Amino acid sequence: MATAWVGDDIFITFRSLEQLIEGNGPRFNPHERVQAFTHPLWFLLLLPARLVFGDPILGALALSFILSLATLFLLVRLQQRAGGPGWLTLALLFSSRAWVDYLSSGLETPLINLLLTLCLLRWLTLSRDLEAAALGSGGPSTPWNRQLLSLVTLASLAVLTRFDLAILLLPMALQALVDLLRGRHLSRWGAVRVVGVGSLPFVAWSLFSVTYFGFLLPNTAYAKLATGLPQAELWRQGGSYLLHFSGWDPVGFAVVTAGLGCALWLRGRWLAPALGMLGYGVYVLRVGGDFMAGRFFVPLLVFGAVALSVTLARVGRQRQAVLVLLAFTVLFPFSLLKGLGPREDRSNVSGIVDERGIYSRHLSLLSVLERPPPMRIAVGPITEAKSIGRLGYASALDQILIDRHGLTDPLLARLGALRPWRIGHFERAMPRGYRESLESGDNRIRNPYVRSLYDDVVSVTRGPLFSVRRWQALVRLNLRRDFPRCSDPPCRDLRVSVRAREFYKPVWPSASGELFRVRAMGTRVIVAGRFDLADDDPHQTVTLIVPSKPVRRYLRPEFLRVSKTGASRQAKDSEGRFRLVIEFPDKVQARAAEESLCLVAESEYEHPHIVGSSRPPCRELLYSP
Repeated sequence: MATAWVGDDIFITFRSLEQLIEGNGPRFNPHERVQAFTHPLWFLLLLPARLVFGDPILGALALSFILSLATLFLLVRLQQRAGGPGWLTLALLFSSRAWVDYLSSGLETPLINLLLTLCLLRWLTLSRDLEAAALGSGGPSTPWNRQLLSLVTLASLAVLTRFDLAILLLPMALQALVDLLRGRHLSRWGAVRVVGVGSLPFVAWSLFSVTYFGFLLPNTAYAKLATGLPQAELWRQGGSYLLHFSGWDPVGFAVVTAGLGCALWLRGRWLAPALGMLGYGVYVLRVGGDFMAGRFFVPLLVFGAVALSVTLARVGRQRQAVLVLLAFTVLFPFSLLKGLGPREDRSNVSGIVDERGIYSRHLSLLSVLERPPPMRIAVGPITEAKSIGRLGYASALDQILIDRHGLTDPLLARLGALRPWRIGHFERAMPRGYRESLESGDNRIRNPYVRSLYDDVVSVTRGPLFSVRRWQALVRLNLRRDFPRCSDPPCRDLRVSVRAREFYKPVWPSASGELFRVRAMGTRVIVAGRFDLADDDPHQTVTLIVPSKPVRRYLRPEFLRVSKTGASRQAKDSEGRFRLVIEFPDKVQARAAEESLCLVAESEYEHPHIVGSSRPPCRELLYSP
C-alpha cells in the first residue's frame, strides 16, 4: 500500500465511468460515442468498484490491491506446478522497479498480471497432462475440452484487457490446440466449439464496440498508431525505450532477457512462450514503446521470472538462485525496497518519464485520503487541452474537451502528428473551422479532405445507431486507408477548377512539377504527378485545362516530405505529389482529354505554375502569346 498511486491517464477512464453512471454511455465527451479507454475489461471492473467505494480512485486502488494479492498466491501455486521455487519468482518480480510501480497506478496492469499468471498456470497444467498422456501414465486431471476452454477464455479476457496481449498469448493457445488435435484428444468440430465458446467475451465486446462506437479498436489506437510518422523513427524510439528500461530498471531488464533465454533453452513446449515474448517485444519496439518507463515490459516480467525459476530448478542448481539474489543485492542495493514510498524522479529521456516519480507526491493513496476529490470546475463549453486526464475529470460532464493529442477525439486521431513529437503524445493541428463546427453543429471545416472525413466521423459517433447512413459511413471509415496526414498546410487545401483551353490565358506562367502518368481508362482519366507551391498559402488552386468539362473530379494530394534542414528550405526540399481522377460523359471525351490535358497550379503568392510542362500541350500553354 505504500507504493499505491494513480497517474494522469487513468482519469480519462474515470471520466468515461462518470458519463456511464450519469446515463450518457461509456464515452468521454457528452456529444459523441468514442471509446477513450484502452482496457474494456478493466473499465467494466472499475464500474462496480466505483459504485462500492463511491470514489473511482479508491475503487481502482482497492481493486489493484485485491488482484495483486491473488496474483501473488497464484504465482506460488504456478511455481509448484512448474517445479520451480516460488520464492525465487516473487523475489525476482519484487526486485523489479517496473513491477512494483505498476502494481497500482490505477491502470490495468494488476489485471494483466493476474490473467497472464492464470494463463501460464492453465497452459502448464495442460502441457503436463499431455506429456503424461503421451507416456501412457494416466489421464488428464481435468477433461481436455474444459482445459482448452479455460485457456482460451483466459486468453480472451486478457486480450479484452489490452489487445496487444494477443501477440504474447497466441503461440501458447495455438500450441495447445495443435497438440490436442494431434493426440486425438479432441475432434476438429469439438475444438471449434471450444474455441468459439471461449472467445465469447472478446466477440461480445467486439460486436458491442462496432455497433456502439463504430470501431473495433479504441480511439487511442488510432491516435498512437496511425500517426503518419516514418516507421524508422518509431523503431529508433523503441530502441531508446529498451535502453531506458535497461538503465532505469536493470533487475527487470535482466529478468526479461534471462527469462527469454531460459525459455529458448528449455525448448519443447516452452518455445511457445518464448515466441510470444519475442513477438511482443518486437511489437513494443515497432510502436516506439511508451512514455511510461518500463510499463510495456511488465507482461514480459511475469513470463521471464517463471521461465528463469523453472530453468534453475531443472538444472538442479538451487544454489544459483541464492547467487542470483546476492548478485542483485550487491549490484543494485536495496532493490527490494527501492520502490517503497514516494520519490522524486523527473528525468525525461527521449520523452520517457518515471510516472510514479512525478505523481506519487500528490496522487498517492495517502494524499488522496487526506483531501476530498476535486470539485467540478468550469472551463468553458468547449476547451482545447494537451493533457485532458485530470482536467477532464474535474470538468463538468456536459463540457466538451478537444484533446490535441487525439486520444479522445475521433477526428484528430485520424490526422497526422505534428513535429516535434513525443511518444504517446502525438499532437495534432486543429483544422480550421473545427471549433466552429463543434459550436454550431454544422461542418465548417475548410480543408475538403478533412471536411469529408468529419462528415463520416459525425455520422458514426453521433448519428442513430442503426441508420443506413451511419453504417455506410462506418464501413467507409473502417476500410479507409487514405486519411489526411495533417489538417492544413503543408497538407494542401487544394481546390480544383476546370477551364476550357480556349478561355485560359495564364499571366506570367512558369514551369514547375511534372506529370508521371496521364492515362484514359474508360470514361475516366487518371493523372499522377508532382507540383510545388507555397506551403503557407491557404488558397491554392489546381486548374484543369481540358477540351470539354468533366462530370466529376477528385484530387487527392499525397503528403509533403519535408527536409529536416530547417523551415527556410522547406519550400525547396518539399515534394507535393498528387493523384487526380477525372470522369467524363463518354470515352471519346476522355481520350481527347488524355491527349490535350494540362494542369496549372496557382497560388496567391506565386505566379501560375504549369505542371507537366514537358508535355506538348503544356509547352504550348506555357509559351502561348
